[in-house]
Amino acid sequence: MTSVSNLLNGFRCTLTAADSGSTDATAIQQNAQQMLQEMGSLLNTQYAGSYLFGGGQTTNPPVDVSNASYPAMTLPSTASTSYYKGDDEIMSVRVSDTDTVSYGVTADNPAFEQALRALNLVANNSPLSSDALNEAMSLTKARSMPPPMFRPALGFRHPRSSRPVPPRATTRVLQKRSVAI
Repeated sequence: MTSVSNLLNGFRCTLTAADSGSTDATAIQQNAQQMLQEMGSLLNTQYAGSYLFGGGQTTNPPVDVSNASYPAMTLPSTASTSYYKGDDEIMSVRVSDTDTVSYGVTADNPAFEQALRALNLVANNSPLSSDALNEAMSLTKARSMPPPMFRPALGFRHPRSSRPVPPRATTRVLQKRSVAI
């Protein structure tokens, strides 16, 4: 998640420079387009041959930010996960005969969606307007990197309870049972 955080911090710097008038619109849009592609690549990260942010869809890239799949945003923008090709399944692992740990985050998470929308607004709106810059800045400020929702979700579910145990309690239970994740 450090790479996502660094990318969005760089994007905020670009937006600040654009607001001060020290960078031309074409350079800003090219930079945003490059960052949009990079963000798509980060969300298509694989580990051991499986895509990490696609939910249960681990064999195909979960994110497509091409114009055909993820068209240019208009002002005011609205949330769109048309770039997302995964599903809503949250992965889990059985840690004992009676206990399961759920983990993961999908690329359609609202924090990712807002980051991609901000990049899309700047990369694909021509001519680039101050309204687009302001909305993009607002979307990126709404997410102080790394926000809690970017951190992998970890929840412990006991079979006799329908409610997940909070992560802090999960850690205590797993430590108590000497279970390593």
